[in-house]
Amino acid sequence: MGPMEQSPNDHRQHRLIRLPNGMSALCTYDPQAESAAASLAVNVASLSDPPSFLGMAHFLEHMLFMGSGKYPAEDDYTEFLANNSGSSNAATGKDYTFYYFSVDNKAFEGALDRLSWFFVHPLMKPDSVDREVIAVDSEFKNTNVSLADEVRKFYDTYYSASIMKLAIVGNHTLDQLTEWAVSMFSVVEDKGDTSIKLDSHPVGPNELGKVIFYETLEDSNIIALEFPVPNTESNTANTKDVSDFLEHLNPSNYRLFVGSQKHKSVEIDKQTPFYNVSYHVEQLDPLLTTEQTVSSNEVFLFPKPNVFIPENLQMSNTSSIDTNSDSSNKHPELLRLSDKLELWFKQDKEFHTPHGAVYITIEPKHLPSTPLESVLGSIYSMCMDSVLTKELYGVETGGMQYFVWASGSSLDIGVGGFKEKMPLLLDMIMHRITNFELKREDYEMYRLKLEKSFSQYQYSDALRNAMMWHFLVTNSPAYHYKEREHVLLNSVTFEKTQEYITGLLKQTFVKMMVSGQFTETEALEMSDKVINTIGSARLEKEQMHNVYTVDISPGSYMYSFVMSDEGAENGGVASIVYCGEGSDLNDTIALMVIDSMLHNQFFEGVRTKEQLGYAVSATLKKSSDGYSSVQFLIQGEHNPMYAKLRINNFIREFRGKLEEMSDDSIQEKIGALSKSLLEKHKSIGEEALSDWGVIEGGWYNFDSNHKLVKKLRLVTKKDILGAWDRSINPTTAAGNYTRIDYYAWPQKMWSPQSEDLVKYPETIIALYGCLKYDGVASGELSDVAEAVALIQAGIELSERDTDSLASRLHQLYNDSNSTLNSKTALEMAVEHIENDKRQADTTTQYKSQNDYHEIGMRKTPEGTWVIRDIDTFKAANGLHPLPEPVEELVPKYSGV
Repeated sequence: MGPMEQSPNDHRQHRLIRLPNGMSALCTYDPQAESAAASLAVNVASLSDPPSFLGMAHFLEHMLFMGSGKYPAEDDYTEFLANNSGSSNAATGKDYTFYYFSVDNKAFEGALDRLSWFFVHPLMKPDSVDREVIAVDSEFKNTNVSLADEVRKFYDTYYSASIMKLAIVGNHTLDQLTEWAVSMFSVVEDKGDTSIKLDSHPVGPNELGKVIFYETLEDSNIIALEFPVPNTESNTANTKDVSDFLEHLNPSNYRLFVGSQKHKSVEIDKQTPFYNVSYHVEQLDPLLTTEQTVSSNEVFLFPKPNVFIPENLQMSNTSSIDTNSDSSNKHPELLRLSDKLELWFKQDKEFHTPHGAVYITIEPKHLPSTPLESVLGSIYSMCMDSVLTKELYGVETGGMQYFVWASGSSLDIGVGGFKEKMPLLLDMIMHRITNFELKREDYEMYRLKLEKSFSQYQYSDALRNAMMWHFLVTNSPAYHYKEREHVLLNSVTFEKTQEYITGLLKQTFVKMMVSGQFTETEALEMSDKVINTIGSARLEKEQMHNVYTVDISPGSYMYSFVMSDEGAENGGVASIVYCGEGSDLNDTIALMVIDSMLHNQFFEGVRTKEQLGYAVSATLKKSSDGYSSVQFLIQGEHNPMYAKLRINNFIREFRGKLEEMSDDSIQEKIGALSKSLLEKHKSIGEEALSDWGVIEGGWYNFDSNHKLVKKLRLVTKKDILGAWDRSINPTTAAGNYTRIDYYAWPQKMWSPQSEDLVKYPETIIALYGCLKYDGVASGELSDVAEAVALIQAGIELSERDTDSLASRLHQLYNDSNSTLNSKTALEMAVEHIENDKRQADTTTQYKSQNDYHEIGMRKTPEGTWVIRDIDTFKAANGLHPLPEPVEELVPKYSGV
């Protein structure tokens, strides 16, 4: 397909080919690639959606993942990738749809073949289509036509080889990559150029010169100007091209969008279909559509010379490398440790590029030990960011990046990119931080912006709400946005903000890391400048305000709340099951193996098969103090209590999946995990970020991944089952079981009251919600509980009113063809009574080490404590200690 231009710094080999069916393919041989990857782009997307089936292109993207002629299992593709250190995703835009994956080099052929069958023979089975359309909640899910036929029709019409572009890369030879591309993708059918063709620009004369006022959901003000420009096929540009382009940026060739929650003096009289956005269109004022003559000096000023442009991109001379420095080791070296400074250093001897990175954490005396200080810190950060943005506008052009933010218990600073001007950038940041003058107009502007940001929290989705409450329950100090909003509106003043900023750096402790193409001497000099610029007194250890994790006593807990957003359609549940301290290395490793298969199994069961929601996940998480938990998340239209019970069902059934694992399968997962843990960093910046995370974590366990890999090789099925049973399985975890469930109920959905939670079993509450959702008359909770008891007892209902709730539920219970969630919920409710009578199900008898009755908490029938006041609950529990270094920290040099 002609010669390719290639950078002299590109060590890879490329080959661009066109397959017999017209598909373009770029094959790249990278001998250093630790994994392989592929991406296929199809020049068809949402612009090709049929008017009656908007969203079809995106829906088809989902369906291609659900089995093919050669690989019919719906989860075959994702399972194969997960078992081989891989992952995948896809995206639908306006004119292109993208499918891509990464995988272990050894499994590349198998993964690539599976991707090719997306486009050779996708199954798109009717039952899969019916289930998936519920999950994605498309606008056409209730249509009377066969959706499966429409999806197939869309695929057959538009998915053509000649509008597809394939890119593959791996450590296989070019000939091998080429052979795979040709053999696997040449069989994709070519239907000609099926990409959408626009007769004219979508923004034409009828749309120009208009202003569109539209209402936003959030309290935000938006102004956008849209200039239509002609499409160009050229990949290069010259002066004339630029000049021609600029000609289109004129006042007669645009339309204006103005968004706000409320518009004064504008009558909003129209509404868009589907999303129901209210808007109004009118002609632009002639003053805004005609050329205005002004002096260039009145409007434009040439910028000052950019001091951040590097002048020397040469590598450091060999003589400047500190050959006596231990920073050539795998982890940073501690240069200094005093009552004012902790300095780490790592000199690059691997990547050989003129880059560097510096991270700094300044721990002040009071940030943020109270809600007031938390709010003042946010205003300070926003004002500081505004000032730095103006002063450091040329940083990005100079090939560097930076951030400054007051968060948690520290003031965090980071700079990265080309190293030559990095000391200058750091000096300017430190000077501004220590010589900051708050302007009243900045204060007023960002105070208002912060107030608006608090008001947006009410529009957060169910899972974001649930995880916010989880953070508040498990961290100290931690403040709800309503608490911070109250402080902002009633206590924050310009004078208090000034006072806060003035006292912020009077006592500090600085933690710092310098890495990349710097020398040890340069690192020491930079740290000296930072300390001298701050010029503060030392901060005693007991004066530091750290964020602690709450040490929750073993037991089962719940926090149920109704969301603030009146328009929210979906509810959600977040089930957090604790797995103990990370110092138990054996269980940690076994849980990592479990985690490698957990999400795919959960996704397949809860989303693909049961269709409980579009957003579902199950992952192993580790907190900052080393304690692990498995988080099960579901967000969807179904009631959160029912979703939680289906999580319980998954937990019970998943143990069987673990028992079925073969030794070969376990070794595959161990191999994939090992490779992932030992994967090399790709750049100085990536390596520095990883090292800084270890330092900030407080454990300083730089070699943790290597230790984990050594242990991984010894993991057996017995270890995996043991870890699951000791922490996740409530039936066997006994006194160690610790779990918190967060229920997010939309206002549009029926939700239980506090008394309901402690009076009725979870199964009855879940069933009641399902009956409401399915449109089955349900009476009161007590009626449902009575009806379930009658069904379980087998009482003859033939003589009762056939219209009674008990009779209708009895019919539903015996309806083997029903696919309603109400049917499943009813079966769970009946089973719950049977288990209670046999006293065989320990999952309904959660045990707790603490008695919370004295602080006003009450238990559900299952033994779950209902959290009502979060602060009181946290006070009744202790705090986890802060992380301690795995070994004594010994600096290379003494003194500041």
